[in-house]
Amino acid sequence: MKKKSVEKVFISFCLLFVFTAGSSNAFASGAQIKPLSKCAMLNFEKAFERAGAIFVGEVIEIEKEAKKRIFEFKVKKYWKGSVEKTIKVAAHENPRFQAPFEKGKSFLVFAKSDEDGGYWDGRCSRTRNMESFAPSLKEDLKKLGKARMVTEETKECKEGEKEETLSSTSGR
Repeated sequence: MKKKSVEKVFISFCLLFVFTAGSSNAFASGAQIKPLSKCAMLNFEKAFERAGAIFVGEVIEIEKEAKKRIFEFKVKKYWKGSVEKTIKVAAHENPRFQAPFEKGKSFLVFAKSDEDGGYWDGRCSRTRNMESFAPSLKEDLKKLGKARMVTEETKECKEGEKEETLSSTSGR
């Protein structure tokens, strides 16, 4: 008789735990459970400081390598980093993060530099699709100011010759 009573209490406790584990007040400590998919995006100043390259580019090629994809961008304009016509940016993907890049679409990219001189992007980045209506896209473009352009013929930076303003950049 005592054994059945202990079993009932144990089962009741297990059911109570299972049904309340998702609640933010489930534990005596009162600690909240935070979803794994959320992260804190860096503010503009920190993102600018940590980026090895900041540019607007169109995805022209996508390669898959194990758990990462490599995106090749045709650089339209840039604020920081390389003056090359194309830049490759790696993204290590997992169930919590899939790179937002699509072939043929343009993005404002805040890419970090790796030890080998390459670039990468990941979760919580300020990278945005240029078709986005996110307020942060307009704010970032305004803070970045006038972009430097890469000419097709020479790969040289022609600062001031072909600069674009925020209104012509955002398409609005």
